[in-house]
Amino acid sequence: MSKTTISVKDVKKFVAPLRNLVKSVDSIVMSVKDKTIIINTRSEDASQVANILFTEDVVSVEGNIEKFGIYNLIEFISVLTLSDVNSIELIVSGNTLTINYGEKAKIEYILSDLSLIIEGPAELKSQIEFLATFEVTSDFIKKVKNISNTIGANIFKVIGKNGVLSYSIMNKNSQSHSFTEEIGDGVTEDFEVSISIKDEKRDNF
Repeated sequence: MSKTTISVKDVKKFVAPLRNLVKSVDSIVMSVKDKTIIINTRSEDASQVANILFTEDVVSVEGNIEKFGIYNLIEFISVLTLSDVNSIELIVSGNTLTINYGEKAKIEYILSDLSLIIEGPAELKSQIEFLATFEVTSDFIKKVKNISNTIGANIFKVIGKNGVLSYSIMNKNSQSHSFTEEIGDGVTEDFEVSISIKDEKRDNF
């Protein structure tokens, strides 16, 4: 039986996007593409779609497997983080995933039948013409959440106006506190896009 080895070089960076899925998704399919892992999933009500591509500095894959299923995502995250090691090795063989925490400890984790999991679309139904782009790093996410908590504001708004790209953190109430920062230029069309940073069900941001 052929084996596929998945080297998780940074456990924290591998687990972080998975944690953001658990409030909406119970099960996931992990696919191997170009020697790394991609996840295409959606919530049960199809209101949210997530496409995750891990870079090779986080995950690298050697082997021929195409896909494998994780039925209980919350449990899987707990298993991945049982040890405090920075990197782990996953070996897929049949319906078993061997998780090696270094040389002395391991877990034999049973994978799910793929037919039990609904995989999300690999691509959006229609192509989107982007009005502006900017980089979202883990530090940027922490900054936005910190400002949101500090001033008690829950709306993240991206604004393109007069060629300048900026974002604001605010509430619907115009009398509440707000924060604004410029992050780029060269915007050719004025626009505003808003999302709720978090609600009762999930951390949207």
